[in-house]
Amino acid sequence: MSSAAYVTPDFFNALQIPVLAGRVFNDGDTEESATVAVVNASFAKEFFHSTEVVGRHFRSGKTVYTIVGVVGDVTKRPGLFRRAPLSTEVTYYFPATQFSGPAVAMIHVWFQPSWIVRTHGPISGLTEAMQKAMAEADPALPFAGFHRLGDFQIAALRQQRFEVLLLGVLAGLALLLSLVGVYGLVSNMVLQRTREIGIRMALGSTVRQAMIEIGTSGIIAVGFGIVGGLGLAAFSLRIIRSELFGVKTYDPLTMIAVPLLMVLAAAVAVFAPTQRIARIDPALTLRAE
Repeated sequence: MSSAAYVTPDFFNALQIPVLAGRVFNDGDTEESATVAVVNASFAKEFFHSTEVVGRHFRSGKTVYTIVGVVGDVTKRPGLFRRAPLSTEVTYYFPATQFSGPAVAMIHVWFQPSWIVRTHGPISGLTEAMQKAMAEADPALPFAGFHRLGDFQIAALRQQRFEVLLLGVLAGLALLLSLVGVYGLVSNMVLQRTREIGIRMALGSTVRQAMIEIGTSGIIAVGFGIVGGLGLAAFSLRIIRSELFGVKTYDPLTMIAVPLLMVLAAAVAVFAPTQRIARIDPALTLRAE
């Protein structure tokens, strides 16, 4: 499947879409000339398995198009065939000058055309200039609004950014609760083994040895949790891969950085309560028992 768009000759220049091969549309592409199309790189690779497709033909409906150029892919919000928040689609473009008047009118009953304006000067007053130009072309043409391209870029990912923020907050709370649990577990372990630690220290064991022994038990438990979490993450990524954009499904940096962060945080939660061991007096502990 592919998407199609009818554009004017300056469309590619306005959006600075690179021309990879051939040409884009010009004033010679009219209803009387041969029907032509410009395809993007994804279209060429999908249907021709090559970007050297200038001069070749393809059919869409009853119309046969001659490919006159190949342009770069455009990252955009997908339409019917959603694969990610933003993606590149298999697309071909045909000139608006070859699109008949009745066909344009029928399409515009359901869809509003968009005009793209690039300016090198200040944008103040640009809306008024556009309204005046539209009125000069046809006073009956409606002017729905004027938006900066950056506004569309922000809107395209607004929902995903909110979801990422919410997910980040929930992940932070989950990490905090986990660290509190690990801290409480190790603290309870130190409390229960105070007499044992006191006896060992009275027999010659050092504070460092006691801290390492208690801390290692906690680190091992955390290690099992991280390994299990990585397994669940690998399974979950297959499900949420359609929500990922700009990052690979199994991004090496993420898969390494997150476990390291969890290990460091867990190390703090494990070894912080073991500092109490340094305050244990073997003589007082044995006398209390």
